[in-house]
Amino acid sequence: MRDIKLSSLRVCVEVLRRQNLTATAQALNMTQSAVSKNVKQVETQLGVPLFRRSKDGVVPHDNAIMFLSRIAEGIDTIDAATEAFVSSNGAGTLRIVAPPIIAQRFLIPFHHDLVARHPDQELVFRVRTAPGQRYADTDAEIFFNGGGPTPHGAQWLIGDRFWVVAHPTMMSPEATLSDVVNYPLLQHVKVETAWSQLAERQGISLAATRFHHYEQYGLIVDAALQKLGIAIVPRFLVQDAVRVGQLAQIGEEIEFPGMGYYYQLVRHEKLSASRKFFAWLKDIADAQA
Repeated sequence: MRDIKLSSLRVCVEVLRRQNLTATAQALNMTQSAVSKNVKQVETQLGVPLFRRSKDGVVPHDNAIMFLSRIAEGIDTIDAATEAFVSSNGAGTLRIVAPPIIAQRFLIPFHHDLVARHPDQELVFRVRTAPGQRYADTDAEIFFNGGGPTPHGAQWLIGDRFWVVAHPTMMSPEATLSDVVNYPLLQHVKVETAWSQLAERQGISLAATRFHHYEQYGLIVDAALQKLGIAIVPRFLVQDAVRVGQLAQIGEEIEFPGMGYYYQLVRHEKLSASRKFFAWLKDIADAQA
């Protein structure tokens, strides 16, 4: 009895969940005969059958349901303990949900640097296309805070310093912030206070100004490059375009305390891996700021 292989028990648990040998084989990347062999080995060592075949698959006996359900709990405990142990050394997989612009600017271009610095850590990231979207397997997330209360435990990353920019043929660098009211303004839907705060600071009215609304800063930058309007965006997103003359900065830099991109750990068992990743990401972000 004590010689039953854990790998064979895992197969039996998967058969219980799917109640189909073919589906189990596909899920485990095994042949159907290998699945049947593992089930048979466990049944032989237990001395009782676990499943009976039916025209639609296999049906577990009542005692098998109870037995394999308890085995599944034990396997989950083993897997969680293993993951926690690996994560305690900062190794393992870290699943990140991030806005498109963060993936474009940091996660994709500098992924090779992360691999070189932490070869024992695998980064898996999803690009968030809907505000607030989170997945069941999310370990940590990066999000933009438009100046509201910061969620508990969130760490600031980048993006509290803004530039007003325009295509050089649309407005010259000699223009002032008061001149922007005569042009369409490109507005991020989650940062609607940016233009209003700027107007209040400058003593200008936006009552007659037209706004174009976007959900992503990457699109706002593209729109500014195509002369669709005047943009107010985090400095790090446009400083290269300004440096090479693709865009012109209008007025002085504006600071919005509390705004910017934040990093937040979701699954605390990934704390050690998260610390390694965030330290790397902050280094990269600071270098680009």
